[in-house]
Amino acid sequence: MSFKKIIILFIICISMVLYSFQVYAEDKIPLNINDFLQTVCDNNPAAMQKKYDWLIKAEMAKKEWAAFEPDLILSYTHKDSNTQNTAEQYFDRSASSEFDEKTDDSKIEIKGLVPVAGTEYALGAYWNTTSNNLVEGRYQSLGASIDEEYQNTLELKLTQPLLKNAWEAGTMSKIKIAALEDKIAYTDYQKNIMTLASKALSLYWDLYYSVKQADIFQDSERIALELLNIAKERFKAGKIGKGDVYKAETGLAVRRSLSSQAKQQLQKVRNHISTVISESSERGANAYVPVSNFSFIEDYEELDYEQSLKNAMKNDPAYQISLKIAQKEDIRLSYAENQHLPQVDLTGSYSWNSLDTSDSWKFASGDYPTWSLGLMARIPLGGGVDTKRELRAAQLRKKQAQLRIKADMV
Repeated sequence: MSFKKIIILFIICISMVLYSFQVYAEDKIPLNINDFLQTVCDNNPAAMQKKYDWLIKAEMAKKEWAAFEPDLILSYTHKDSNTQNTAEQYFDRSASSEFDEKTDDSKIEIKGLVPVAGTEYALGAYWNTTSNNLVEGRYQSLGASIDEEYQNTLELKLTQPLLKNAWEAGTMSKIKIAALEDKIAYTDYQKNIMTLASKALSLYWDLYYSVKQADIFQDSERIALELLNIAKERFKAGKIGKGDVYKAETGLAVRRSLSSQAKQQLQKVRNHISTVISESSERGANAYVPVSNFSFIEDYEELDYEQSLKNAMKNDPAYQISLKIAQKEDIRLSYAENQHLPQVDLTGSYSWNSLDTSDSWKFASGDYPTWSLGLMARIPLGGGVDTKRELRAAQLRKKQAQLRIKADMV
């Protein structure tokens, strides 16, 4: 290879190295302690998973309120039938051998559930148009040519549970449980963030310690080298023996070893921080924590030990989760007790009816009202095997939750 080609290749290599250093310098993003904590906590996969668990629970808590959302029901049915009459029907239907009928049924109804009380309601308007040979025969006897009748009804139906599914324990339990599960998921997310922040802070100060340790051992190595040079000069001057020079050389070797170990530890911590940042941020390895300009809290408030201990216990995520789980089990127990009761419902209805040969409403007149009031009971003959077992399980879960609180307080 000619000398000219060697020079050209050398220039190309130098240019590539300089360019890589320039790109490295431009892409590197220094992070202070706040940026470092936010980078680690905001995008950590485990933390994001806990966050989505919380968001899902929040949506499920809102979904439980759908139990009280009214439903609008619309329906229309047209029926056209032509049948032969039996012997009994022959005399009931004006001695006609056939029965020809056309009907149109329309309905608008609103159904729903009242919160807390648990009352089921249904308010509906019903239209029925009937055309058959009986209608024709009736009005022909009156000298009228009418072949259709219009029957309209406006009705309100109410069903009030008195024991099972009644009142707050029967209607609001699922909503309260879902709300507590939402809070538990959020507290668990907070716990995960606190754990991440604690580990990140530990890494941050490990880096600070490693930097200071490396600086100390580097200074120690420099001083040991100076002492060795002095020892050599003194040996040449005949002021000390060869053994003193050996001692100075040994001291320098020890300090070089310690300095090397400190630099390795510093690099290890920096690699760990880079790995944590890469796992938690899209910026990846381009972000780093500089080994200078560490953040310190200059002014701080002195805290009372007993009060700090109480606050730590009160705000501990694991303890808060245990308390909420205990509250949830209390609600489940109340719901299980309600479901173990016999079903006794009070039913009632009131309707306004009209019948005419024209398509018109006559509800305002108040004619032909119909009302009903009743009581319905449903009692399991075996004492409610499923609800009894569920009640027993709820009692055991409550005791388990209480033990968990005690365990978290230790």
